Amino acid sequence: MPTRLEEEFHSAMEDICRQAREEAGYNATVFRRMVAEHGGPETARKLINARTVSDGYTALWERGRLDLTVEATVIETPRFQGLFTSDELEICRRRLSECGYTVDLPVVAGDLHRRKEQTTKKRVLVALLALALALAAKVLYDYWME
Repeated sequence: MPTRLEEEFHSAMEDICRQAREEAGYNATVFRRMVAEHGGPETARKLINARTVSDGYTALWERGRLDLTVEATVIETPRFQGLFTSDELEICRRRLSECGYTVDLPVVAGDLHRRKEQTTKKRVLVALLALALALAAKVLYDYWME
């Protein structure tokens, strides 16, 4: 029987699924199925303890929305941290920081606004980088096709 905290975490996992779809245009089908089959906490443990980040993590990183990952939810919600080992928390912190995501603990109301600004700036930067890569690819293609 899940504890109240585990049920709250499960709901949080369902919420990030919904937010990813509505706010980032990412449909986390596999993640949603895992949460339904194994529950939020067990799904999070499986993803955190995997040797590499999930496809969903990568997709959210590409969209500049690491705030919607399991790792960010675990790290930024102090009450959920007790569901995980110190090693699992460290994996979450490391993954996020390696991708340039700043983890401030605890998150307070003022930090939420700042984090949204940072996320918007990161999205713009990612979009500009993608555009630059596309232009470089076109130039190379045109050069080689001459």
